[in-house]
Amino acid sequence: MALSPTLISITRKIDWFTDASGTWVAWLNVPLVLAVSYEVFARYLFNAPTIWVFDDESVHRGGEARADEAQGETERKATMYSVTLLN
Repeated sequence: MALSPTLISITRKIDWFTDASGTWVAWLNVPLVLAVSYEVFARYLFNAPTIWVFDDESVHRGGEARADEAQGETERKATMYSVTLLN
């Protein structure tokens, strides 16, 4: 079964976009690794953590806290349903 030239053209454009966006995202990892490495050296070797790490940690901890609250709410509802079913 032969594919139409239009379909091949569209597929090639999608492939180009996927390759280009993947390359950009991959290169964005380089500054991320450098920033994390700098923070580790500053914190543990020089005992001088950077100011921005507090913001970064608070964002991550906030996400964890929300996930924990959601998990707790789910467990509370499951417990209520089990107690209701057992009575």
